[in-house]
Amino acid sequence: MLKLLFAVLLIAIVSTATVPPVACASPVAPYRGAVRLFVDGRPYCGMIRSGFKALQPDQFAQAGVRVFAPVSTPSAGFWEAPVETGPGVFDYTSVDQLLASIVDASPDGRIILRTDISAPEWWRNQHPNDLVWYHAADGTIKPLMLPRPDSNGLQKYPAKTMPSWSSPDWQSLTEDAFGKLVKHIQASKYASNVIGYLIGTGESHEWFAWGNEVDASPIDTTMFRRYLTKKYATDAALQTSWADPNVTLGTAQTPTTDQITHASLGYLRDPRKEQQAIDYQAHASQVEANALLGIASAIKKASFGRAAVGAFYGYEVMDIGIWGHNGLTTVLNSNAIDFLVSPLLYWEHRRLETGTPGPMVPIDSVRLHGKLWISETDLWTSVSQGTSQTAVKDVATDTVIQRRNMAWVLPNAVAHWWFTVSGISYDNPDLMKEIGNEVSIAKRALECDASSVDEVAFVIDEQSAFYHINSRATSDFMRLSMDGLFRSGAQVGMYNTSDLPRLHNKKVFVFPNLLAPTPEIRKEIELLKRAGRTLVFFDAPGVYKDGALDLGAAAALTGIHLTQVPTQMQTVTLDDASAKALGMTGGVKYGPAFALEPGTRVAGKTGLTAYGTLPDGGIGFAVRKADGWTSVFSAAGQLPPSLWQAIFRAAGVHIYAASGDILHASGGCVGITANSAGTKTIVLPGAKHVTEAFSGQDFGVTDRVSLPMEDLQTAILLMR
Repeated sequence: MLKLLFAVLLIAIVSTATVPPVACASPVAPYRGAVRLFVDGRPYCGMIRSGFKALQPDQFAQAGVRVFAPVSTPSAGFWEAPVETGPGVFDYTSVDQLLASIVDASPDGRIILRTDISAPEWWRNQHPNDLVWYHAADGTIKPLMLPRPDSNGLQKYPAKTMPSWSSPDWQSLTEDAFGKLVKHIQASKYASNVIGYLIGTGESHEWFAWGNEVDASPIDTTMFRRYLTKKYATDAALQTSWADPNVTLGTAQTPTTDQITHASLGYLRDPRKEQQAIDYQAHASQVEANALLGIASAIKKASFGRAAVGAFYGYEVMDIGIWGHNGLTTVLNSNAIDFLVSPLLYWEHRRLETGTPGPMVPIDSVRLHGKLWISETDLWTSVSQGTSQTAVKDVATDTVIQRRNMAWVLPNAVAHWWFTVSGISYDNPDLMKEIGNEVSIAKRALECDASSVDEVAFVIDEQSAFYHINSRATSDFMRLSMDGLFRSGAQVGMYNTSDLPRLHNKKVFVFPNLLAPTPEIRKEIELLKRAGRTLVFFDAPGVYKDGALDLGAAAALTGIHLTQVPTQMQTVTLDDASAKALGMTGGVKYGPAFALEPGTRVAGKTGLTAYGTLPDGGIGFAVRKADGWTSVFSAAGQLPPSLWQAIFRAAGVHIYAASGDILHASGGCVGITANSAGTKTIVLPGAKHVTEAFSGQDFGVTDRVSLPMEDLQTAILLMR
């Protein structure tokens, strides 16, 4: 008995012991299967407080938060007042006061300084050709002034010019300013408190193209021509690609806004007529990635590699080429970046009754490259000031939403910050008590196995965004498809096509936007066509090859002959017989109720099984069993959870829960939010000791957990 008591006591001591400090050059490093933020050499739970003003550092520190991300600027911001008051003249009073406001309330607090970067007025006056110019509605090209006069609620801010991220002079100015800021902080009493920097620029710090406009400035035109020269080398090659006998590498212009926002083939571009727009968007992403990495390298150099450096970047889930975010592969391959951030998806994803939280970034590629991802929560609360379409009525509703988000954050092993902007507030004792509870759970989850368990890869193609305009169609195939996936009961990883060589352990690959895969990506996909894998294709997969539309190339990629029609309703119906043939209990109807121009569908039934039909009788969902692999094509997005489950079960994917609820899982954590009231059964891949985090209920060692749940209730299972 004494031996048993001693063993139990020893286990308790080991399980609660403080993790010893570890040596790491940057505060971001691997830990228990994930990438974590480290504070004082120890892994940190990832819970962070960020915002412009009123960070409530004392309240959040009391809730267990040790890391804060306030907003300042190294030079001059879009919103933040300049600290660089003249060439090489800096006044850091505001920075010091900001840091003091955090450290005075939380002496052991650590800070990731979130920066707002534009350019000082004196610099903008001296560099008119290095400012963003745009194509105005009257046909002229003029300097862009932001905020615009019609910007909702922003009329009180004076409009000003914006620096072009193509400008080497702006790059030099910004790198120098960051270097001086880092050295100032290192020499101050806050040196040990500041552990990192977020490089933010653009109107929302998120590296969106200023005003979402094409940069027609003299400097960007010059840089665009350099990009074209590197790509095409000769005038003749450019003229052939652009179908313009008069253009040269020395005279090529950036496209107009109309050329970016419209396409000649409905929502698809015709490269024979619109290669200029395709090239420009690729150039814009390259500009942003290179500018970001240049600044990041300057911070690394100034901090001797000790500061964590990150940015809002890589919003490829949004599939919007003009934003400039499709240089993610370049960014992830750099040692200068340690973390990336984005808000949770907006719109439908935040609705109380039906919202499914998700990221704007392929977060599993971020982890695969040894980077940390931080999820920003900028959700309106019941105590926020002002108006919002997502306003909530009370703290009980706040709790429902906060817990739903946490059930996504913890199993995906990402960090998380609560952000204050536009009146958002957490200044309520009951709400702060709930946040404290969630921080406590995050600390416990930190010691669980965070290894990825996804057998399904949702794979985004970086360059395909350049081949279409932003439309409802692209949201349907990409962003809204995640709702059904995250309710399928399987863990789904989110990746970039550039990482396909590292994903051969997956069983199912979902390609939501594979319009224009490069020859290298096509080769990688051919290598996946074996070992019983299933490949799921949406939209118009592989229709672009060698600078032209090619339905033969689409057939070679998917193994299914496809055809296009001028317009196509996007609703697909599987009748009872078809659904049951797939292992489902009954028929389903899915897809948005709007027409797509053009529409892509299956050309005929030869060699495949047609399960779903379009409103005009065309084939909208089909499966082809090939030698060693299975091809699935859907003409519409938004597949329901039951259909995803049928696809996954046929491929041998583990289903944790078949109830259609939001579910995410890792090796040591499962989060579930109920879509309806009832008992939810969660089946684990193997037996583990399971505890429910909010209630504390201990299920012992088991591979099956039954949870009676109310509608919208969240449970988080911690396993060891």
